[in-house]
Amino acid sequence: MATSKEYKDYVLERLCEYMTDLSKDSKGGVESYTVSARKMFGEYCVYIQDSKSMQKPKALFLLCDECVFVKQYKLLESLLAHSQKAKPYPGAKEWYMIDIDSKELLQEIITTLAPILCAKDSKNT
Repeated sequence: MATSKEYKDYVLERLCEYMTDLSKDSKGGVESYTVSARKMFGEYCVYIQDSKSMQKPKALFLLCDECVFVKQYKLLESLLAHSQKAKPYPGAKEWYMIDIDSKELLQEIITTLAPILCAKDSKNT
């Protein structure tokens, strides 16, 4: 089942809300980051971009079958050690499945990955 536009909009809304809350709390330093999504093969990729730089947006999450997936970065191993893993699409490696309504977890993922992904000449971590 392909991810619906409504679910994509809901995910982006939640992410923006979480990032705004982080900015207000001065915890995460995410004020300059924006998120967007692009449709890919009936599913979506969620991108993050540092609006202060001219870098291209970087893939942050996949939305597949109405689920949120994040790549298994080494930086996230301890944070997501107990998270469920699944393949977002046939032939893919396993990714972590994330509950979009888990505010604290998503904020931690964003504050961990955003600076790394949006860094100039970033490589997969």
